Amino acid sequence: MIRWESFWDVASPEAVALTMIEIYGAAAFLSASNCAATAIADGRNEDCRFWTTVRSCIEATQLRNRERAVAYWEAIGLHSI
Repeated sequence: MIRWESFWDVASPEAVALTMIEIYGAAAFLSASNCAATAIADGRNEDCRFWTTVRSCIEATQLRNRERAVAYWEAIGLHSI
């Protein structure tokens, strides 16, 4: 049996962020925000910090993906919307 006090003990924010993007797509950021809000409402400050970090990782990944898409469209002579 695994004993843990917070999500930090069993998962990495980066791995969770990538999984959430795969599962929820564009709604991943909102989903992580909801997890953070639920944790804070339950008084689980460490879990809130974890989910806030996940949210930051999601935001950074989505920004990188958008920058890559823009670069691709520009490289083939199209402009992004």
